[in-house]
Amino acid sequence: KIRPLDSNYLMVQSNRNAKKRFRTVSILSIAFCSLSLSVTSSASADPLLSSGSNPDSTDAEEFNYTDLNFYAESQGISLAEAQRHHLIRESLQPFLDSVEQHPRFAAAWIDRESGYSLYVYFVGQVPEEILKSAVNKPVIFVEDAALSQSDLVTQASELRSALRAAGYQQFVTGLNGRSGTLEVTLSHNPGLQLPLEAKATNVDLSILNVSAGNSLPQISQEEHTYGGDELLRSSNQALLCTSGFVVTNGSAHGVLTAGHCSNSLSYRQNNGLIYSTTYQGQHKGIWGDFQWHTTEHTEFDDYYYTDSSRRDVSAAGGVSAVGDYRCFHGESSGGQSCDYVYNTWVTSYSGGIEYDRLVAMEEDNTIGGDSGGPWFWINTAWGVHKGDVLMSGSSRNVWSQGRWVNNALGVSIRTS
Repeated sequence: KIRPLDSNYLMVQSNRNAKKRFRTVSILSIAFCSLSLSVTSSASADPLLSSGSNPDSTDAEEFNYTDLNFYAESQGISLAEAQRHHLIRESLQPFLDSVEQHPRFAAAWIDRESGYSLYVYFVGQVPEEILKSAVNKPVIFVEDAALSQSDLVTQASELRSALRAAGYQQFVTGLNGRSGTLEVTLSHNPGLQLPLEAKATNVDLSILNVSAGNSLPQISQEEHTYGGDELLRSSNQALLCTSGFVVTNGSAHGVLTAGHCSNSLSYRQNNGLIYSTTYQGQHKGIWGDFQWHTTEHTEFDDYYYTDSSRRDVSAAGGVSAVGDYRCFHGESSGGQSCDYVYNTWVTSYSGGIEYDRLVAMEEDNTIGGDSGGPWFWINTAWGVHKGDVLMSGSSRNVWSQGRWVNNALGVSIRTS
């Protein structure tokens, strides 16, 4: 069934199976299909990267499209096509930030098989106002999803409470709004009773069995002033963590890192100068894993994306979609690594603390000492590194989302 909608086309098709029905609604955008871009390595012609107010914050390497080159290589596409994908994704961010707030929103993921589209899942039919807001955007709606994101959040919370009450000490949960399921990994001691909540039909459970007398498998691990630089243990100046991004509470500026890092830290500049930091606050819980420190030096809104190159932060990231591409720099692992988003709502429970609202990546590319380091895409600050978790049998990087840092600490990521 095809009918016109606001000079675009609304395509409806039904897929049926024994359990549920999905109605797919595609809004095709002529504007993005015809988008073509020219790519240059000239700094003056670059519309994506800027050095901001600090003229020493960037060097020539930045204008080689470092992040875009990683992405183009991973996809096997040209740099021009990679930039086209980037601009499409940037244009979709306000829509995604808005649509996630709807109570019947279920999931969002990036599809690259037929160009570049954003799939958005809804419980029931897509509201008319949401359809209208997607006109001229490469968005495909999937209706009649089994459970909303809000429903899955509630179910996951009840499951974790039951697991804690039953005596489980380590577990990880992740939401899958596309299938309406919960992905759960837990360490199972002999004699513990698995709660009924873990036996629900939509719970995809991975149990790591523990033999008597053996320890639990580790399913969750912690791992001028700028972000992406070294944070040292004050007592012995050993590398402990990595700084994330510069933040502000409106009057004071400081540097963000992971909440599980020491509260007593020193900052080491790229030129080797070491100076003290002052602990300001910490959050380990429902908003993620954060802490921030002020220093005696000026804090710029820049971050290191490699060991020696830095760039300006022009925006703080919003809602992520499964399949988004993000990059990371840690002072321990060095350099820059990039990967795809695996899950956008992960909770890790270990050491008696429940860390919520984490984003998990497809792979594990980090090592100890990288905690707190910046997760980014070009000039957008997306979050700070927490560590690794086991999901679906694989170790995956997880990070705390910068969009929640104000809720957690009352600070915001500096963009100027």
